[in-house]
Amino acid sequence: RRALTYWLEAPVRYLNLCNRWLLPFPSGRLVTVVGSAIPVGPKTETPTRERVSDLHARYCAALVELIESTKEEAGYKRQVTELI
Repeated sequence: RRALTYWLEAPVRYLNLCNRWLLPFPSGRLVTVVGSAIPVGPKTETPTRERVSDLHARYCAALVELIESTKEEAGYKRQVTELI
């Protein structure tokens, strides 16, 4: 692994054999943030489109709130968050 790192002139880290095996991974700080769970209510076998759409909207709102509350700590305070 060390020889490959010198040959590629980039650090090589084995994250997963399927996703990033033998691919250079950029050096830098990796920030992981875990937010609180969103309430989804009781489990249903056949959810309606409205329920799925409502849960998706709540998930996206919670995700944006989590990103906005932690992006300064992660070093991205000037970055604009946009979900597409």
